[in-house]
This record gives sequence, C-alpha cells and structure tokens, in this order.
Amino acid sequence: IMIGAPGSGKSHFVSTHLKQKDAIWISRDAIRYSLVSEDEDYFSKEDEVVRTFIQYINEALSQASPYQYIYADATHLSKKSRKQLLSQLKIKPTSMVGIYFDLPLELIQQRNAQRTGRERVPAHIVEKMYRSMELPTKEEGFTDIMFVGQNNEIVRGMSL
Repeated sequence: IMIGAPGSGKSHFVSTHLKQKDAIWISRDAIRYSLVSEDEDYFSKEDEVVRTFIQYINEALSQASPYQYIYADATHLSKKSRKQLLSQLKIKPTSMVGIYFDLPLELIQQRNAQRTGRERVPAHIVEKMYRSMELPTKEEGFTDIMFVGQNNEIVRGMSL
C-alpha cells in the first residue's frame, strides 16, 4: 500500500520498480482519469472511482488471480483512510507492506509545482495532506514498512 502526499513519487516509484511478472499496479488516479473528462470536476465520480479501485484490488487478491504482488497506489495517508480500504477487502492479504514516502515537504511542493492540469494539487492542500500522514502500524495489519527517499530508492525498511 503506497503512503504519500501528492507529488511524493508514488506512481513513479511503482512504474520504475514494477518488475515482477506476478505483480499488478492498481492506481486510483488512473481509474479516475479513465472516468472523468478534462472538463469535469476532479472528484465528480469519486464513489465510482473508489468502488472500481476496491473491485480491482479484490479481483487481484482472488484465488484465481495470477498476482502475488499488488501495488495499491493512492495517498492512503491516515489510519482512517487505510481502514476504509482494508475493511472492503474480501480476502485478507498474507502480508502487507506500507511503502512510505519519507520526503521533505519542500521537495514534494517542487515536484507538484512541475505538474500541469488537473494533476497539480493546490500547494495548501498538499501541505495539509503531508501534515496528516501517519505511519502504518502492525495493528492495521501491516507486516513491513519500506521508506522511500528523495531519489526514489528504498532507504530503509522495518518489520512490524
């Protein structure tokens, strides 16, 4: 489960680290962009976006699925947001890793400022989201945390 503010590099990380043949990348933004046209409000179909995101994850967790690794790409900043996701999973994962983007706010703001169109998030929203980030815990069901640094590399990990 990816955990990071907008502009922290979650999608970039997955796109550069997705090497396993038995892995799938499920991106809430990709789903949103497939459903919402450029002239529509970004959150106009949020219920459908979330439903589809959960559906894809549940399909990937099913016994018929060939995937051993599932990258759930969304901000997942708080325990509450992760609980909403995890409570809707029909099959509990055998292990769950939080990939936590441990970057300075200034760098995230710079990256976000380079985005264009609806991908750019207002700076004050990015800051608010950044300040709300909570580390994943064993109590949530996480087995490990990987910390991602400024150069999109795993800088450390820990078992919970």
